[in-house]
Amino acid sequence: MARRASRIEDRSGIDIVVESDVGTLALQVKSSAFGKERFRPRPLIGIAVIVVGRTDGAEALLAKVVAELEKVRAGRQQARQGAASGGRRRAGRR
Repeated sequence: MARRASRIEDRSGIDIVVESDVGTLALQVKSSAFGKERFRPRPLIGIAVIVVGRTDGAEALLAKVVAELEKVRAGRQQARQGAASGGRRRAGRR
């Protein structure tokens, strides 16, 4: 499920919020490659950034969104797995 960002989320650079199996994923939509380059990354939030062109159709937009969100999702999934395995190791050392 996706929704428009709240005012607070928007102030953090988020335009669209997508709920996924690994939690909330954030998306920033830009109208130019220059805008994407100038976008300041927020590593703790992990915001995917897409550039929407005037001629982009629905399928092209969906492909861009999925490709960029998959990168953020993969990073979030990897962090979860690392945290879970790290927690087990620490418990075993005590």
